[in-house]
Amino acid sequence: MEERVFHPAGFLSNQFIPLMKNPLQPKKNRRGFTLVELLVVIAILVVLALVGFAAAAKIRTKAKTVQCIQNMRDWSIVFARCSQDRNGRLPTPLNWAAISNTPYNATAPNPGRSPFVDYWSDNIQEAFAMQLKKRSCPCLDVKATPGTNPPPTYMMNWRLSRAPQYLEMFETDLTRPAAKIFFIDGNVGAPFRISSKNEITKHIIPASEKHGGKVNAVFADLHVAPVDPTELSKKWNDFMLP
Repeated sequence: MEERVFHPAGFLSNQFIPLMKNPLQPKKNRRGFTLVELLVVIAILVVLALVGFAAAAKIRTKAKTVQCIQNMRDWSIVFARCSQDRNGRLPTPLNWAAISNTPYNATAPNPGRSPFVDYWSDNIQEAFAMQLKKRSCPCLDVKATPGTNPPPTYMMNWRLSRAPQYLEMFETDLTRPAAKIFFIDGNVGAPFRISSKNEITKHIIPASEKHGGKVNAVFADLHVAPVDPTELSKKWNDFMLP
């Protein structure tokens, strides 16, 4: 039976009006999430998380690529200073990555410490640490075995030198030095120097996978730029030979 209440207006008209319910009164029997709706929400959250992780990974890769370019620029400065102190002669790959406390001797069978160490810092221990950090590409997962130093991944072009002398070739000895690769990215386990097209396929092209298809390089005029490693094989004479 419908509940009614007396109203003044109804007194005059002998009518009654229904009692109004409180609109703020909570509804009964509220329906919760169904299993399907819950799964949809979880799926959306998973997709958003994956997108966020992918974006974060892309940012980290970009940052490491920028750091690799900075490493190359730092090496370019070191090579330039080394060249200036030796009457303009370009360094060669012979023992470039060696780090020891033995004084450098270019005429000895084993030259000892790489002369590049001396250009990173006046403090020899700090210089060792800096060269260790700068001789590997940050885009690669370079790990040292216990008791050893991290292996270098950057490589020098052995063909732009007159082995076995350490500092021999001048920039003026080269045709188009701005087009000649002097120092370049390699992968983990790469040798210190490049001497054949096979090493491009084996060590440089795999490194490009961490750089968006290209690798960073120092050219013989000591400018820094990214290059497509597949072009190095196609144009070996143009890029790699004097």
